[in-house]
Amino acid sequence: MWAPLMPLTQPRTVTESFGNIIRGIEVDGNTIPASTELEDIVNKLHKQNASSGVLSGQVGVWAMVTPNRNTSGALEEWFEEAPEPITALPDVEDIRETVKATAQHLKLLHSHGGRLYKILSGGGGWGAKKGLLSLDPQRAHFSLSEEEEMHNFIQSMNGGGFTPEGSQIQFFMSAPVLPENTTEPFTPGVVFGVAGEVAVPKEAEPVDGFVGQHFGALSNSAIYLSGKGLLGGKETKLSVPHSRVYGREPEVKMGAFESFAYGLADAGTIVLAGLKH
Repeated sequence: MWAPLMPLTQPRTVTESFGNIIRGIEVDGNTIPASTELEDIVNKLHKQNASSGVLSGQVGVWAMVTPNRNTSGALEEWFEEAPEPITALPDVEDIRETVKATAQHLKLLHSHGGRLYKILSGGGGWGAKKGLLSLDPQRAHFSLSEEEEMHNFIQSMNGGGFTPEGSQIQFFMSAPVLPENTTEPFTPGVVFGVAGEVAVPKEAEPVDGFVGQHFGALSNSAIYLSGKGLLGGKETKLSVPHSRVYGREPEVKMGAFESFAYGLADAGTIVLAGLKH
């Protein structure tokens, strides 16, 4: 997985949640409303942008949810090496470097069960609704059966929802500019991704030719993956603009159809919501 995002906060422990709603997170040993820290940094960046103009379009916010860091030595190490959250709007070159480092960090977390969810709403309100954050609950492109809906509800009641208490959550914003090299080193295989409207650095003159044993497609809105091989759950959705999911085996030479089938089998099933022509 490759997703161009910039970190807004440090990883925090979820203390209160239900389904796709997060009520509280732990900061410096104290539980605070889930949206408080995120709202503070987003408001700060928007005020800075009034004079800098770095953020030219709508900014999306995503949450990376990972298992309890204490359950894995690898997770603990990766969190310690995580890119520092931005505290001010960096210049274009700094943004590109931040995106590159963050994308590698997210790739590691995703390989260990981490999942990205878009923040749909949050903050505002008062009383019991104060400081809540709502994650995108859609994880499958196709409608769920009544049995599946009931299973998910029971799972959330038993602490197996989107953000179980004790799991880690970190917030990220979409990147206003992309690195010169927007993805991993090219290797023929299967690539699916999400299109976006962010300006991409102008490339050199296109070279006519044919790339064998390679297939790729982009969605206008999101891609959905499902399969038993996915850690952290059998279904997930990726909606970050310009993100990519790879399926390939560089060391094995296969025909085009076999290579395509291998990539799909590696992920399970991939559905694109709105193909990019």
